[in-house]
Amino acid sequence: CGFIPVVYIGVLPLLVWFSDRAMLILWGVSLAQVLLGIAVIVRLQGGMKFRWPLVPAAALADRRFSLGNLAGVVVAGIFGIVPALVAYAGFTAMVSVKHFSDGFVKLRPTGLSMQVRKYVRDDGRKITLVPMSHVGEAEFYQSLAASFPADSVILLEGVSDRENLAEVHSDYSRMAATVGGVEQTKVFKPKGELVHADVDISSFSPATVDLLKTAMLLHSKGVTAETLPILMKPAAPGLEKQLLEDILTKRNHHLLGVIRERLPTSENIIVPWGAAHMPEIAREIEKDGFRVKETEDFMAIRFGS
Repeated sequence: CGFIPVVYIGVLPLLVWFSDRAMLILWGVSLAQVLLGIAVIVRLQGGMKFRWPLVPAAALADRRFSLGNLAGVVVAGIFGIVPALVAYAGFTAMVSVKHFSDGFVKLRPTGLSMQVRKYVRDDGRKITLVPMSHVGEAEFYQSLAASFPADSVILLEGVSDRENLAEVHSDYSRMAATVGGVEQTKVFKPKGELVHADVDISSFSPATVDLLKTAMLLHSKGVTAETLPILMKPAAPGLEKQLLEDILTKRNHHLLGVIRERLPTSENIIVPWGAAHMPEIAREIEKDGFRVKETEDFMAIRFGS
C-alpha cells in the first residue's frame, strides 16, 4: 500500500530534470508496480504455478491489535517520516528552481536569491542579465540600481497597453505585503538610458488577454465573492501553449531584437527582466559570441526577516 506514495515521491527529481520525458517516467512507474504485484503473488503462491485464489487465505490471517505497534507508527510518523518529507520537499523545491531557471534563481533556506551575470564579447561589448521579481526587498532593488554604470543602456521590461485592452492594471501590493517586501515598480529606479524593450498587449491572443485580466484582478482584490466565479471558469483548450508563446517566447524574441539593434552603438547593455526570461536570453546571446565573465548573487527575499 506504500508503493505509490514512496515511488512518486522518489521520482520527483526525475520529473524535474527530465520534464520532457514525464510520460515515459510515469509509464516506467506503472510497469514497476505491475512487476512488484507479480513478484508478491509469486511469493505467496510459492512459485510460478499460479492457482486460484491468487492470495491464499492463510496469508490474510488476522493479527491482533497492539497499542505498542500503534504507538511505534505514530512516533515514527511524527519524528521520522514527517520531518523527512518536509526536508525532501524543500530539497526538491531548491533543485527545481535552480534547474528551471538555469541557476539564475536560487531557493535557499534563508531566502530567494537572483544571480546577475555579466557577459562580454571579443569586440568589447557587454551585456548584463539581471533576473528580477515583481516583489522583493527594497534593498534588493536599490543595490541592483546602484550597481548599474551611469552610461549603460537599460532595456526595461513592461508590457504596454496602448489600447487599454487589459482594463485592470497590474498591482502586486497584496503580494508584497504577504512577503514583507515592496513592489519593483515603486523602488527600482536605475540610472542610465532607459529604453522600453517589451511588446504591447495587443500582440497577445484574446485568450491570453482574458487570462491576464483575471490574474490582475486577483492580484488587486484577492479571492472574493466577485473574483471566485471568474476563477472557476474552465480554461480554453490549448491555453497553456498559447500563454507560453505570448508571455515568454514572443517577448523574448522582441527583446533579443532590441538587444541586437542596440549593440552596434551601445557598449554596455543591461537587461533587468523577469527571471523566467533569462535562460532563453542567455542561450541566444551566447550564440552571438558572448560569454560569462562575472556573476554576483543578490538576495531578493529573505525568509523570516
